[in-house]
Amino acid sequence: MSSKWQTIQSFGESQGVLSAINTISIHLKLQKAGISDKETSESIKNESATIISFLKKLERIIDASSKDQNKPILGANARLLQLGHLFMASRKKSGLFHSVLFSQSPSFVIDLLKSNIVENCETLLPALKDLRLLIEKHMYADTKELLVEI
Repeated sequence: MSSKWQTIQSFGESQGVLSAINTISIHLKLQKAGISDKETSESIKNESATIISFLKKLERIIDASSKDQNKPILGANARLLQLGHLFMASRKKSGLFHSVLFSQSPSFVIDLLKSNIVENCETLLPALKDLRLLIEKHMYADTKELLVEI
């Protein structure tokens, strides 16, 4: 697969995850404020599943990379590997990210998303915010690469 195609694919997946993060974040904030949300529980489950799937891929990259950064990871494209490395570098920088996504692990956030997300709102919202920032940082590189040719 060409580098450009991987960048396009990464950009598209990132947009889908950002949309899911926004939907879940809005839902949680409305629930927290006692305002009913027009999103159905099925929609919330689907958006949670999108984030969970993405976090599982990210965690697989992080786990494999932390064991041996030079060993190739089967089934992972270069853009996903770069995101995993960005996550690990961001985790080491104190002061940049403070949520459980970085202090614990992506699997901790997966567990929060699988449980009653409204009850875990105070922990989940900062984790989703940090995930959004990480993805936006990663997407900046995708956008830069795609727009260079225009």
